[in-house]
Amino acid sequence: MKKFKFTYYGTRGSIPAPGKNTSVFGGNTTCLYSEYYDDTQNIPKKIAIDAGSGIRSLGMELMKTEFGKGTGVLDILITHTHWDHIQGFPFFIPAYVPGNKINMMGLASGEDDLQEVFSHQQRPQNFPVNLNSMASQIDIKNLDPSVSFNLGDIGISCLEHAHPGGALGYKLTVGKFVLVFCTDVEHLDDMPDLVSEFAKDADVLAYDAQYLEKEYKTKIGWGHSTHEMAVQIAQKAGVKELHLIHHDPQRNDADLLESEKKLRKQFKNLFAAREGMMREYSI
Repeated sequence: MKKFKFTYYGTRGSIPAPGKNTSVFGGNTTCLYSEYYDDTQNIPKKIAIDAGSGIRSLGMELMKTEFGKGTGVLDILITHTHWDHIQGFPFFIPAYVPGNKINMMGLASGEDDLQEVFSHQQRPQNFPVNLNSMASQIDIKNLDPSVSFNLGDIGISCLEHAHPGGALGYKLTVGKFVLVFCTDVEHLDDMPDLVSEFAKDADVLAYDAQYLEKEYKTKIGWGHSTHEMAVQIAQKAGVKELHLIHHDPQRNDADLLESEKKLRKQFKNLFAAREGMMREYSI
């Protein structure tokens, strides 16, 4: 039997927000981890999306597997290079183990390519270990958003978002199953039509919901969507399940639970993503 599963290791946006008031939904910034199991493979295909602070916990879990022996392979899709989406990588333990292979790919940021951004993050002024001193094999490449590609048996498509500095949404397709991950996207110009078409009929849509509608009027141009906008996209795209992601650091558990309950009246299969929340599907 073929199975695809994914787990959230970070659901917060902008900055980590740990504490007793965020313990239900988590305080770590963006990281999603997926595995595809095929009957013909002994080791599942592993893909992560983003390397926010949540990737630290993922790394500790992976160290219990082949990554602890230096034989692990992980592909990491980077939506964009704002700090909350890359800040966890220097603390990703498998990257320090000789023999492991880490393939990172994403959108170039302005004049800097992806390699330069990750190297800059680990300059001596910022971090005691530079990128080239991490013992695993780390390959980093820029993606062309117009080009679809495969990672093993998983098809990957991209959509460039309206976001300061740019960002990518990702569509992962395995057989007939489709997961769409769209964080850091603002509804400017024709963006709602583009993301609706990109997510059309997806099994799961994980969508940027940093703000409430009443907050957005003072956040225009910051590059994010609202809870209400996420529902509108899910309805228009006809997705089966909607996950709200990139929770504002000031949004506490009570707020998110209240919003989740309210929005389910408009879209039944809606969940505010929680750290540790997992979904598994037979393909």
